[in-house]
Amino acid sequence: MAFYSGFFNSQGLDRTYTAEDFTSYLSSIICNGILDTYGSNFSLTASSGLKVTLGTGKAWIDGHYFINDASYSIDLSQYDEERHTYDEIHAAGLSMRKQGRGLDN
Repeated sequence: MAFYSGFFNSQGLDRTYTAEDFTSYLSSIICNGILDTYGSNFSLTASSGLKVTLGTGKAWIDGHYFINDASYSIDLSQYDEERHTYDEIHAAGLSMRKQGRGLDN
């Protein structure tokens, strides 16, 4: 069995912490999901044609955060209309790429 502790100020660079150290700690106190007190909670609204607008918001996934601080337009016309139909859109997805070090909407 090993013991771990943290976080303490470094003296002569005797303490080094990684992103995993911080995300491990943060994920123990912050649940995954959309923070309902920031922005418009990633609300989706229809725009002209096959466009939707993603509203502002903040989300947490396993101690990592994602923030959208301005409206973001998503053009759905680039997708193959023969294979997919878009009668209604109710939600947008958010995923984490640990290898690429980022979150995607």
